[in-house]
Amino acid sequence: MWEPKSLPGNVTIICENVRMEVTSNLHAALKALRHSKETQTFWIDAVCINQGDDHEKGTQIPLMKHIYGKAERVILWLGPSDRMTGSAFDKFKLLAILWAFRAANGAKEECSKEEFERFVIQDISELDDKTIFDLPDKQMWMSGPSAVQRGAMEYCDLSPVNDLRGSKAFEFERVQLWQAVDDIFANPFFSRAWIIQEVSVARTAHIQCGRSWVTWEIFRSAYNARQLLQLCEPAKYNDPSATSLAVSTVRDARKRFWNDEFCTDLAGAMTLFSFSKAKDPRDYIYAALGLIKHSSRPNRIVPDYTKDVSEVYLEAASHMILERKDLYLWGLNDPPGTKTVPNLPTWVPDWSMESEAGDLTFPGDFVIDGRRLRVNAHLLDTICLVTDIVDDDEPRELIKENLSQFMPPSMSNEALFVTKAGYFGRCPKGVAKIGHHVAIIGGAFRPYLLEKQPEGFYHFVSYAYVEGLMEMRALGPDMTLTRIEIR
Repeated sequence: MWEPKSLPGNVTIICENVRMEVTSNLHAALKALRHSKETQTFWIDAVCINQGDDHEKGTQIPLMKHIYGKAERVILWLGPSDRMTGSAFDKFKLLAILWAFRAANGAKEECSKEEFERFVIQDISELDDKTIFDLPDKQMWMSGPSAVQRGAMEYCDLSPVNDLRGSKAFEFERVQLWQAVDDIFANPFFSRAWIIQEVSVARTAHIQCGRSWVTWEIFRSAYNARQLLQLCEPAKYNDPSATSLAVSTVRDARKRFWNDEFCTDLAGAMTLFSFSKAKDPRDYIYAALGLIKHSSRPNRIVPDYTKDVSEVYLEAASHMILERKDLYLWGLNDPPGTKTVPNLPTWVPDWSMESEAGDLTFPGDFVIDGRRLRVNAHLLDTICLVTDIVDDDEPRELIKENLSQFMPPSMSNEALFVTKAGYFGRCPKGVAKIGHHVAIIGGAFRPYLLEKQPEGFYHFVSYAYVEGLMEMRALGPDMTLTRIEIR
């Protein structure tokens, strides 16, 4: 059970005639969920698993995927409500209708920047289109296209809660209301490592705050629609460090899990946890195990909380390399001096490092369509100068005097490039050309060079070392994300 900062401390409850301490947040959830007349059965990990018993955790953790997968519904408790919660959840339903309208006209969660901009709403008059609120069966909502596959046909009433229609129904003038909407999307709950597994495997999932709730599919659709609303101010959160990117990670993990075409191995599953948080660093590995399809499940890895963190990471890394026969996991590897887990071999990643404390990275929201890869990226700049420098070249000494930390001992196999904005970079010799884009690609953990084609998509060129970027921890406020296609 997640513990928000607003509800510290514990409360004593009686469970089956036994007094036990639970967090204040769990106590608030139980009060909100209890029924005045009917008996309800809940499975709550904080109660049903003895968190202080490593042996019991090791035997119970492997069962969690099946428990959440077979539950009638999984409740994602965000905490108690406030005065804006009910109105914010009403807006989720309105946003979901808007997304359904856009999706019916071709909008997709994964698309190019050009395709995305076709559906962006920049003028409030676009919301006065009567057909937005005239969809068939608009008052009911099925729980997603995979509902039949999950055996979970679920409906939610989307009937209007007031007489407002068109653009007026969105009430953009209510600044605090939209602040509440954005704060819920940015709730740190969604960055928890175990949430990725719990939402992914659930047949049905509900987002609940106080007594207000919506299905996950409505919440996901509302999140998508919020990205299209550029006529109002960009999201501003009460917590300056907050971000809604975790929602997209959970969204994509759930879609991947229920897509039979995906056969995720452990290395692939770990990429979904690059931006998550866990109290126990071993949970990054153990939570990821639940996302692996049976055909590739690493049966040799069994949760064991008596093992040291470094031992767990070594076991996982060894399995990934032997299973894949490549070094894909090095995309998450950090310089040895930056790792926080002691006694790790240099070739084993430290999966406990949070993105803001490690390399510059953000979710890629990857989509592969045949030979096409669609991904989030920040196109930093374009190259305006490229020069090869050999060890005995005179200009090398001049460069060393000014960029000694930037230059390696030998550059006989590398080239130096400069961008229009003045960034210096290194890359393999013979690959960079004037006009190439220097890009920061979601999930890639380092800068890359891309070549834009006349048709608008990009070709991958090479990795790159760019002075001033390698130590960045997050994108700057003026660095915008673009949806690109690489072939």
